[in-house]
Amino acid sequence: MPEEKTILIVDDDNAIATSLGALIGSWGYQVIYAEDGVGASLQLQKHRTDLVILDYQLPGGNGAAIYERLKISNKFRHLPVLFVSAHTLNEIDPRIRQIKDIRFLNKPIDQNLLKKYIQELLAPPGSVPQSPSPAPGAAANPQGQEPKP
Repeated sequence: MPEEKTILIVDDDNAIATSLGALIGSWGYQVIYAEDGVGASLQLQKHRTDLVILDYQLPGGNGAAIYERLKISNKFRHLPVLFVSAHTLNEIDPRIRQIKDIRFLNKPIDQNLLKKYIQELLAPPGSVPQSPSPAPGAAANPQGQEPKP
């Protein structure tokens, strides 16, 4: 069971957010929610947060704008981010695709890959997190995409 780590899920689709939160909660993490950037900012001010799972496409903007605001903040610049999206990685802002510290998953979300990325992003620097075995056909690279043949 992991230490008491808190994960903020930012997604405007309540059904996706709650099902994702239930799964992550079953792994021993505390989960908090926001529907948009304003809600995410409020949650981050109220709760110590260890990881943000951020939907790329949100009403009134996208996850890239929220990510950029996090990274210019002294308080949140080191907060790890896992993007989720119905869009493919190629449809995402090229600036986001080039960032090595993030992870990206397509919806519907592969549970094994989700758990692996959460463990990687929450692992202390220099440690090797224990990862679940990937599901057959799951992407193995940090950007959540199938390798090109």
